[in-house]
Amino acid sequence: MVCLWRKAWQKPPVACQRQAAALLSIACWLPYLLDAIRALEEGVGSVVDIDNSMKLGCGYPMGPFTLLDFVGLDTTYYISQIMFDEFKEKRFAAPPLLKTHGVWPGGTARNPGPRVLRTTPIQRNPKPIAL
Repeated sequence: MVCLWRKAWQKPPVACQRQAAALLSIACWLPYLLDAIRALEEGVGSVVDIDNSMKLGCGYPMGPFTLLDFVGLDTTYYISQIMFDEFKEKRFAAPPLLKTHGVWPGGTARNPGPRVLRTTPIQRNPKPIAL
């Protein structure tokens, strides 16, 4: 079945160790999205600046916040919770901004709609990065 799907979509196979290919891809893109939210929290740049830097600087077809618009903040939050619970790695921990805008108080998930982080006023306190 996987071979038929792969041939139909003209995609090469991905070799994985213990985990499924989906878990492998989530382990790569989830920290990317969470780090973009952390950068926004820290005042590194605006949503537009961060998106443009990844599109222009890395050649990605869309920036992390555009991708978050497609995936949904609630979905991203729940995936981060599952990955953090499973692996106990700091990179999978949901940043505070995702917790406050991706989940209602009381823990009920919601999808607030696209571009909610783009229109949310953020208190920025940039901190110098120790080199």
